[in-house]
Amino acid sequence: MEIAYPQAVLTTVAFADGTASVLRSTGGGFFGGGDAGVQRAREEFLKQAQVVLSQMTQVETFPEPNVGYVVFYTRTDRGVYTASASVAELQPPGHPLRQLYFSGLQVLNEYLRLQKQTQQ
Repeated sequence: MEIAYPQAVLTTVAFADGTASVLRSTGGGFFGGGDAGVQRAREEFLKQAQVVLSQMTQVETFPEPNVGYVVFYTRTDRGVYTASASVAELQPPGHPLRQLYFSGLQVLNEYLRLQKQTQQ
């Protein structure tokens, strides 16, 4: 999941091997697997990607999203699939990508929680 903000693009990735990372295009981020909370969020993010996979389009290029937009990529054995929407479109209930969006944000939130815990 890539979210474009005016100052940077935030990329959240989750893999079946337990890896979950959040990266900033300006550098830095959270890497690896985190703790049990990060892992639960990673699992839900992957689950939601499976739910919407049939609504995604196969793609071979990966342009950066425009500011205010979110692009989702799902890598499968058959190729890479994508879908996108504006952040505004994803807010109200009913958008097909809404749960995927919020589950991706939860990966970030869990890393932020973990960071806060380790700083105390």
